[in-house]
Amino acid sequence: MKTVPTSVRTLFDKGLSAHLGLTLVAGEEGLSNMIENPHPQKLGLALAGHLEGVLENRIQILGFSELGYLGTLTSDQAARALEAVLQRPVAALVVSGGQAPPSFVVRNGLKRWFLTK
Repeated sequence: MKTVPTSVRTLFDKGLSAHLGLTLVAGEEGLSNMIENPHPQKLGLALAGHLEGVLENRIQILGFSELGYLGTLTSDQAARALEAVLQRPVAALVVSGGQAPPSFVVRNGLKRWFLTK
């Protein structure tokens, strides 16, 4: 089945955000980013520096494991790890499980593409 790329904004304009339980936390400028692959991807190894596995224009998930790993790092190390991911063309970051985005996100100006579920 062929998929049609859509913007992150579509999730909000079409009312899908309520159905999916998504809230925009930061990064309105990222609403125009295109989602070209409908399958979300967990960041896992990418946060440890293995960025080759980050597929372009996908929604990236920060789940309990990813946030737990970031919690083992200093704020500066965690911010650098996440910023390295954000240098890639990701569609959006979703913090899953009702968790709050890491506090360093706002402190370090990483206010892009954050949604929570």
